[in-house]
Amino acid sequence: MDTGPARASRLFALGGAALFAALAMWAAWRLSPTIDERDHIAFGREVLAGTCRQASMQKMAVTALNAAPQAAADSLGIRLSPREALFVARLPTILAAVLLLLLVRAVAARRYGRAAGDFALFLAVFCPTTLAHGSLATNDLFAAASMFGAVLAFETWLRRRTWQWWAASAFAAALALLSKQTALLLPAACLVMVALVRRAGPAPDRAFPARAARAVLGTTLYVAVVLLAVNAAYAFRGSFHTVAEYRGFVNGLEESRVYTTLADHAGALPVPLPKAFAEGIAAGALMNKWGTGHPPVYLLGELNQKGFRHYYAVAAALKWPLPFLLVLVASLLALLPRAARSRWRRETVLLLPPLLVFVFLSFTTAQIGVRYLLPMLPFLHVFCGGALARAFARGRTLRAGILLLGVWQVVSVLSYHPHQIAYFNEIVPDRRLSWRYLADSNLDWGQNRRDLEEYLSANRGRPIHFRPPQPVSGTVLVDANSLTGTTCPPEVYAWLRRGPPPVRHVAYSWLVFEVPPGDPADR
Repeated sequence: MDTGPARASRLFALGGAALFAALAMWAAWRLSPTIDERDHIAFGREVLAGTCRQASMQKMAVTALNAAPQAAADSLGIRLSPREALFVARLPTILAAVLLLLLVRAVAARRYGRAAGDFALFLAVFCPTTLAHGSLATNDLFAAASMFGAVLAFETWLRRRTWQWWAASAFAAALALLSKQTALLLPAACLVMVALVRRAGPAPDRAFPARAARAVLGTTLYVAVVLLAVNAAYAFRGSFHTVAEYRGFVNGLEESRVYTTLADHAGALPVPLPKAFAEGIAAGALMNKWGTGHPPVYLLGELNQKGFRHYYAVAAALKWPLPFLLVLVASLLALLPRAARSRWRRETVLLLPPLLVFVFLSFTTAQIGVRYLLPMLPFLHVFCGGALARAFARGRTLRAGILLLGVWQVVSVLSYHPHQIAYFNEIVPDRRLSWRYLADSNLDWGQNRRDLEEYLSANRGRPIHFRPPQPVSGTVLVDANSLTGTTCPPEVYAWLRRGPPPVRHVAYSWLVFEVPPGDPADR
């Protein structure tokens, strides 16, 4: 029966999804190409054409979805301007983001009730990280959506044991692997879920040898399906090269003790992966070991090529909305009392994947943006949605507090739109000073060049020193990455960092300084 609350909840879901889509399309049209987008789209075109042979850093096959609209337009003889081509390339990401929001709502409603679904959807819609990267032609949003789907589908399959959920889990796992290397954490999450389900379920009705044989057969078939999908996405190009052959494919691979041991003892073993995919994994591991392949990591005024163990903790504290962080902390604390400990096993499915992602990334060296934490957020939105629903049902005081937090989050997030990439919460009250905390894709990812052009056009008759290579006086305009030393030697703009703060910003990532007459280099 279609009750009033159920109808209202569906309308809320449709309205939330429509609002997110509108905001994302606004940003997709407004923002200039980010640093990585053209490479992602070009790699996607190669995948579509079946010509992808070499690894391309973190470029993954999923971006074929972003390349598809422009490829279709080309095949139909439709000419698109560069801005239109970028916009249509971003549309598949927006669609995937909307589907992710609806999935978050559905999962939360199934686990905790309709109200939890609505709260989870609210948190997902007004999430600056999702808004920022749900409107770009990159792989971050696809990775978050597919990892979330893979974990939840696998959990459902463990409980229901139907072939439909088995297939959904395998498909989502393959899509996750085709989206980002972080998805290699999925097997660990799945093993823990298997252990939890076994412990919570009834006693097995089969002898151990039969159970073991069934488990081995099921796992082998699952892995085979996932590998088949991954190979098919790359048109089987370079599949089944031997372990030894990769010595000539990836520079520096012979310096890896793990690889040399494997090559010495199993060099003739074929690798059941496309060459470009396997190369990407190997190159990524080496770059993480050496701290190469990315600019210096910038955090709180310090630069370090190999990153900081506390980088992502600080990044989340500064770039996730404070209302969401308060709800998250309160939700975790609510699990501590003895009476709530029975929920731990149930919540592990939602808390384990974010924990694995966070710990793994804290030990990587390519710490260049809070966007890497995006796979954590769908799980945390569902978890917090359940906590908010329980709190909302306990009385007027808590309801009033939740409503105030909601208004705060909406105002905070939308005050930055469409520049969600540069979002910082209220811990950073002066938006001209965001560069003192974080840089790179947290703030300046090349997304604001149109705003820069508009500023320069509006100030055409005014003398402006644009990224001056040496100290000068007068009006100085410089981007945050250059200022912090992530894209140029840090000493180049040390004189600006030591002086008075910028007087204004242009779309947050470009800073305008008024340097007084004198010798700026003496400061």
